Amino acid sequence: MPGDRVLLDSDAIIGWFVKSDAHHLRTVEIFEEIKRHKLQLVITNLVVAEVATWFSRRQSQQLACTFLAFARELPLIVIDRELHDASVDLMLRQTHENTSLVDIANVIVAQRFEVAAVF
Repeated sequence: MPGDRVLLDSDAIIGWFVKSDAHHLRTVEIFEEIKRHKLQLVITNLVVAEVATWFSRRQSQQLACTFLAFARELPLIVIDRELHDASVDLMLRQTHENTSLVDIANVIVAQRFEVAAVF
């Protein structure tokens, strides 16, 4: 069911996987809630690339590989040309500093795929 999906964002994944992260305990609690409510986790290819790179550069290649194995089991939403162009169009309209194209793509995906939440 579309409304039962939660789109994973990089910050939540990092907080969940990295025990020293300031948000680790809270993200663990939220992931337990997601599991308890039997919501389906979904992820985009952009988030997979962003998190794997972050883990490899800032933690370890081993953690990057562990994450990739986890992500491979999730339903993947591919940011194709249409979604990419919609994301770029929305990004071009932003006026805030530090806006992430990956986050903007998540907004577009959330709208188009009727996810319950982005986490």
